[in-house]
Amino acid sequence: MNETGIKNPNTQWTILIVEDSPLQMELLKRTLEQKGYNVVTATDGAQALAHIHQTKPSLVISDIAMPNMDGYELCEAIKQNPDFRDIPVILLTNLSDPEDIIRGLNAGADNYVVKPYDEAYLLARVDNLLSNVAIRKYETTKMHMGIEVFFAGKRYVITAERRQILDLLLSTFENAVEQNRELRRRTEELQRLMEELQASKVELERAKEAAEASTKAKSQFLANMSHEIRTPINAIVGMTSLLLDSELSAEQREFVETIRNSSNALLAIINDILDFSKIEADRLELENHPFSLRQCVEEALDLVATQAAQKNLDLAYLMDPSLPAIVVGDVTRLRQILVNLLSNGVKFTHEGEVVVLINGRPLDSSNRFELHFTVRDTGIGIPKDRQDRLFQSFTQVDASTTRKYGGTGLGLAISKRLAELMGGSMWVESEEGKGSSFHFTIQAEGIMDEKPILPEEQLEALKGKRVLIVDDNETNRFILDRQTSTWGMVPETAVSGADAMQKVEEAEYDLAIIDMLMPEMDGYTLAKTLRQNPKTAKIPLVMLTSIGPGIITGDNKLFNAYLTKPVKPHTLLQTLSQVLMGQVIQSDSTANKLFDETLASRHPLHILLAEDNTVNQKVILRVLERFGYRADVAANGIEVLLALRRQPYDLILMDIQMPEMDGLEATRRIRTEWPPEEQPYIVALTAHASADDRDRYLAEGLDQYITKPIKVEELAQVLKSCPIKTAVSK
Repeated sequence: MNETGIKNPNTQWTILIVEDSPLQMELLKRTLEQKGYNVVTATDGAQALAHIHQTKPSLVISDIAMPNMDGYELCEAIKQNPDFRDIPVILLTNLSDPEDIIRGLNAGADNYVVKPYDEAYLLARVDNLLSNVAIRKYETTKMHMGIEVFFAGKRYVITAERRQILDLLLSTFENAVEQNRELRRRTEELQRLMEELQASKVELERAKEAAEASTKAKSQFLANMSHEIRTPINAIVGMTSLLLDSELSAEQREFVETIRNSSNALLAIINDILDFSKIEADRLELENHPFSLRQCVEEALDLVATQAAQKNLDLAYLMDPSLPAIVVGDVTRLRQILVNLLSNGVKFTHEGEVVVLINGRPLDSSNRFELHFTVRDTGIGIPKDRQDRLFQSFTQVDASTTRKYGGTGLGLAISKRLAELMGGSMWVESEEGKGSSFHFTIQAEGIMDEKPILPEEQLEALKGKRVLIVDDNETNRFILDRQTSTWGMVPETAVSGADAMQKVEEAEYDLAIIDMLMPEMDGYTLAKTLRQNPKTAKIPLVMLTSIGPGIITGDNKLFNAYLTKPVKPHTLLQTLSQVLMGQVIQSDSTANKLFDETLASRHPLHILLAEDNTVNQKVILRVLERFGYRADVAANGIEVLLALRRQPYDLILMDIQMPEMDGLEATRRIRTEWPPEEQPYIVALTAHASADDRDRYLAEGLDQYITKPIKVEELAQVLKSCPIKTAVSK
């Protein structure tokens, strides 16, 4: 009953809303209930069908984009059931594609409502359909029409009921009329704006100046936001570094690693957005410094090695030995491209391998080269009709509402643009279900000179030695075969443990390289079998593993050395040489220790930390304590000057953005007011990460530069390189 005591006729109708967005569902439900309708809800197609089978509704209003079963599929399921086909269905859509109309007709939809919809328009649609329900119930002849039409340049066959076609076309026409009115209104508004712009050249100049100011403000805003976001991440990453180097239970270590991984993921997203904004504004500048091409590739592989090991994927790379060892370019941006492609490869590959291939060609006589990189995986592959989406910003191959893999859709767009800035290009070759090969090229100046990896006597120890390579992965066998051949060894390959056992019976070998993870007989079992055979008991064995020797169960003494994949050529060369020369391979358990607790006693420094954020103060102080140092703290530049007047310091770790007096002004004052022999070594701590910032800070008198979040290894290097002036230990 309403306020006048008259029963609301709408209460006889029950409307089912199918919407996966809680907010949109609640708004639509409230709108209908205010008009007296009975409303039931479902969050997906399966739940909606269950409702319909239980209690037949008078009308269904369904969103189109939903997980598991979209609106078209739900509509088809309703209309194909003779018991429910008379239930009217309204689809909520954006009508972004002309084929939406055809899909709606063939699915059996009775009406469209375009989002964002007007409430009065929606209620009118609902009332119109419900008013015709009685007519629909008494229709005994269901005339299906098979009509061949050409629409939007394509041929379609429409199969639907006569009334349905009429209703849907009328609703589509009304939507089109409404959109045409809006288009006409906007056209008139645009015409008015164009007339105003043409009328005044001064206004145009002002608009241009405003746009330039807006771009500058956007860049400054992004820089400030970078600082504000990266600063708390610095605290998170720093604290997790401290925790991971302490005694933790297995559960605690898992929690801390989750925090660290999530922080790094957030940092990666921030970096992507900042890079994209710089590319959009044509403000991204490349560095130009010599770097080791091989080391760059190996560092990129190291960054994804953990994720690959967790999925039991093989990681490897093969570099053409004729390429220059040192090239001149931007190592950071090249590594960024490689890490992005490798991360995607690992992400979309469930079994098999991810391999990097590097070759190239000289461009001219001035030592310029075109370097060609290929990142090949055995993953899910990319359908040909979706490959054009790959390099578009904020776009992904699987753009459906039920997509399995997340991401911002920026990584490949940024990588392609970076390759183009370095004088190259990027493209993809892929076959669905078989994997993908991402290619990119860059141009760089090559420097051929590089010191030998090992002394000549160690290289001589390898020449002529017969080595048995046991690995079920064909790519790994090929790479190891080529590398050992290059060093003068005589390789033989085996595809399994059984194959290896047969080969050692037929020939003698000086060394065996064995993969740990192989089907039927793993590396540990094979090694144990070889040790039990008098003929092969003393053959030196080297294990290749993705998990490290400390995690392998069983007798670790079976092997003379362990190498963690992806195997680096120089590490493999040195290990094989040491094994064949009878040298003891030292455990690397201490090499991975982040903190050298004796550094302060060996290299005493008096340190002042200038940082206004109390959390960052705590993190950096704790890190310094792990190195054996105790530091004083200043919260701004004024406090820095006061502290320096009280006592001398060897090192000032200077945050740049601080209240009252920032780090740059404090540095300028120190360089001006203190004699050179009394001036401390000043290192910038900042979240600003661009090349311009670095050059500006160094020009202001800072000695070094560390980007937040601070890496323990970089801070350790700064501490070791700082000169001792005060000779004050902790």
